[in-house]
Amino acid sequence: MAKTIPEIRERLLEIALHPFLPPAIGAEIKELAEATKRRPAVRRVGPRQEFTDEKRKAVIAYATAFPEESYHEIARALDVNTARISETLAGKRDATPGS
Repeated sequence: MAKTIPEIRERLLEIALHPFLPPAIGAEIKELAEATKRRPAVRRVGPRQEFTDEKRKAVIAYATAFPEESYHEIARALDVNTARISETLAGKRDATPGS
């Protein structure tokens, strides 16, 4: 029968506590069992940049000057999230502090 990693970890911890096992071996088994735990999920996104009125105006000016550019290209040129480009050009986003 196949066991899951949490089941294996639980069994290793049981073995590590066996009274006839030398303490050093038990400690190593316990350390190995703990090493099978998953690391917590870490969000790897950079810090959120504030979308200021100046950035909003720059987006509109850039899009007007280069109408053939895609939202992705505008976003890359201005270092702004593509969603902010879309919202700004659709008139759905005003510059607000912390947004």
